[in-house]
This record gives sequence, C-alpha cells and structure tokens, in this order.
Amino acid sequence: MSGVFCVAGDGKRLASASTSPDEPLMHERPHLTGGYSQGVSCWRIMTNRACGHLGVAACGSIELSLPMGSIMKNVSELIESRISANAFDTSRGLSDEQIEGLVRLATLAPSSFNAQNWKVIAVRTPEAKQRLKKVAYDQPKIADAAVTFIICGTLAAHKGLPEALLPSVEKGIIERSVFDTWVAMANGMYEGNEVFQRDEAIRSASLCAMTLMLAAQGQGLASGPMIGFDPAGVAREFQLSASEVPAMLIAVGYALPENWPQKPRKALKQVLTLV
Repeated sequence: MSGVFCVAGDGKRLASASTSPDEPLMHERPHLTGGYSQGVSCWRIMTNRACGHLGVAACGSIELSLPMGSIMKNVSELIESRISANAFDTSRGLSDEQIEGLVRLATLAPSSFNAQNWKVIAVRTPEAKQRLKKVAYDQPKIADAAVTFIICGTLAAHKGLPEALLPSVEKGIIERSVFDTWVAMANGMYEGNEVFQRDEAIRSASLCAMTLMLAAQGQGLASGPMIGFDPAGVAREFQLSASEVPAMLIAVGYALPENWPQKPRKALKQVLTLV
C-alpha cells in the first residue's frame, strides 16, 4: 500500500491518508507517509482531483517511486548514525543532479542576516580530484569518494546582503523597514572589521558543511570532513577570489564496510552547563 496526502491549489498539505477511501485517515505528520514494496518507497502526491473521502474539493495524484536510500529519516537517527568515512566505494558515483540536490539542501543552512556567505565547489572529475589531492596531503578519499566538496565562506558578506535579502522582501517575508535596518546593522558590524568578517565566513561555511553532511546521510551516503589541506594551494588550483576562504573539504559517496563506527563522545556533563 502506498500513502497519500492532499494539497490545495496553493501547495499546502491538508491531510494524509491511505490510498483507499475505505481506510481511516492517518494522523497528520510533518513528513510524507508511504509504504514499501521490494525495497522501493512509494509515495502519492495529491493534486487537482476530487477526493471526497478526504473532504478536499481539489486534489489528485502523482505517484513517485523512490529508492530506500532517499527516504527522509528522523533527524535524531541521521545524527546518531553519521560517521566520518575514510573508505569509499570507487565504483559508485553520483550524478550532477544528485550533487546539486545535496548542495541545494546545504544552502538551507542558517547564516547571519541570511547573508548566505558561502560558496561550494564540487570536485567530481578524475582530473580535478588529482589537483585537489596534491594540495590536500594526498588523502586517498578525495579520489575514492564520488565527490569532494570545497566549502568556502565569503568575506565582506555585508556587501552582498541587499541582493541576498531582496527575495525575502519580494515574497513578503520581511518588511522593507526590516531590510533597511539589517543592511545598516551589517554594514556597521562588518565594514572595516576583517577579523569579524573572517569569523563570519568560517561560521557560515561550517553551518553549510554540517547541513550538507546530514543531507548526504539522509540519502544513504557517507561523508568525511577534512581540514588537512593547503588553503593557498586550494585557492590557486580552483581560482578562488581573495574574498573566498576555503574552510573545509567534505568527501561524499558510498561507504565501504571497513569504516570505523561512530566514535564515543564525551559524557554530557563534560560539555553541558545548565544555568
């Protein structure tokens, strides 16, 4: 059995249910409901057809079959199952569409004032991987993984803030007065403060990187972050501008069995203070 949910004309989901009108509605959940058959997840999206048993005037259905690896998991499961992989299956690659999907999710990470001061380079061809390897201490996983991302933070984010914020004004998410206030505040905070600009670049790049790793985990992929590289060499090989700071590398692909499991973490009492 595949699950369904209904959406109104504006795309908002109204209810979820089984495919049969004789079966009761499922309780509303913040994620898609569905069923599995022979390792495939089947989903049904309702649009533009009558669904009287759901009490919705306009809906219909598009059925999608997704590989098990693409099923969205509970966030806690993703975090608790994530490892830092070193061994990747060299026989399995990722399509450009898959790479773009990962980066799209990564760019949903938060950033100060929503400046989105990051840049991502996807190193996926054999030639590009070799160029990256030679400035990253010849780490094998750069060549073995399907793709290695160079995650950069950008300096002087305040200069690009008006362009980054304008869509939020146009969509009515923030008022023009908020736009003007944030732009003025950012200019006051970052202009002439190179240390703060660099701090912000590393913060934003790190948030983007962690979101990308969780996105990869959610699609059945493994990731391995790296700080072992020559920043000047990376900038030279991949034509980074003076305002683009490489913060880390992230290898992404299909893990081999010999990877270590997630290593133990410090006791909570060592890292948490309740006040």
